[in-house]
Amino acid sequence: PGIKNCPKEHPCFEFGLTYDGKFVSVTRSPCRKANEQMKYQNYFICRDFDDEMIGKTLNDVNKTKTRNPLLIKMINLIKGEAKDWLYIRGSFNSGRTYMATCFSTTYALECSNPVAFCDTSKLIEDLKALNIKNKEQFANKLSALQSCPLLVLDGFGNEFISEFNFTQVIYPLLSERFRKGLLTVFTS
Repeated sequence: PGIKNCPKEHPCFEFGLTYDGKFVSVTRSPCRKANEQMKYQNYFICRDFDDEMIGKTLNDVNKTKTRNPLLIKMINLIKGEAKDWLYIRGSFNSGRTYMATCFSTTYALECSNPVAFCDTSKLIEDLKALNIKNKEQFANKLSALQSCPLLVLDGFGNEFISEFNFTQVIYPLLSERFRKGLLTVFTS
């Protein structure tokens, strides 16, 4: 039933028996769901989407006339047949974040590459706070985002635009990613 609803006495663990030729021993290891979650957490250097979305891939997306062209584009990006950035737009509750989440998970699994899935407003506020409190951490986080193979900026355009946000975060982040030819996805 998932990690949050695990009814076991020892949630998220499986027990087994091993025999070494002389003795039988009980072993304990994380269950399949816990292993999946750890695997996903290792791929994401930033993951600003709900836990319920963990494990959702492009295979989980309902194919519709409007989504099919986007799905084809996403599959081509994963296969490396396209290098474009991707801009997913739509009205409120149209599935933009869902599509980007499924894409980022599929990308991480298929390409075995790190992913940063960031709520743009939250990211900018976090970086602004780091810039004030710890310039070194600010530089390290910005550098990690500039070099991550896939960056998803969810809710791009919802952030408050100020001179700092543009000159210290958005412009350096996007210009460096463009220079390096790294995949960037925007939802708006």
